[in-house]
Amino acid sequence: NDLLEIGSKRFAITLTSERRLAEYGTLMEIDSIQDVSEQTNDQVKYLVEHTVKERIRILRILNPEVLDTEYDYVMAEVEILRDVDDESDFDNLEDYEKLARYSFDEFVSLQNSLNETIKFNIDIVKELAFDREGLWRTIGLWQAYMNQIEYANDKALNNVVVDIITDWYRESGRKVP
Repeated sequence: NDLLEIGSKRFAITLTSERRLAEYGTLMEIDSIQDVSEQTNDQVKYLVEHTVKERIRILRILNPEVLDTEYDYVMAEVEILRDVDDESDFDNLEDYEKLARYSFDEFVSLQNSLNETIKFNIDIVKELAFDREGLWRTIGLWQAYMNQIEYANDKALNNVVVDIITDWYRESGRKVP
């Protein structure tokens, strides 16, 4: 709501730990906002699509008093970090992009041949780009993939623990809760 009220379409996100902000973050820009509160009984207010725009470095926090609260946004003065390549980096850039594409395609092919439960959608992979801007989308998809793998592994481990505990209850003649 706050971003809508002030009319801003840009905001930054950064990692936090124990109410401390990372020095670097990502500038995001809102592409579209859809009010979905009626469809979700106010469980979810908005469905927001956004684009990652730039990397940023926090120079100064303008309202440090809100760091100890959970309900206020931190406002900061930031520096936008532009990716600048040394001219010599461009000599083999196209080769690196081709190698990244080939490696990713091979990975997806292996996933499908092994019938992995969690795998990349082949149609989405065909649309990926490995140039400077496309690489960030690819990295985002990779991160989402790794999160799904982590979730599946946690769930499988939890099931193993439940089975062990259940077996123990049964073997000791106790009622399984």
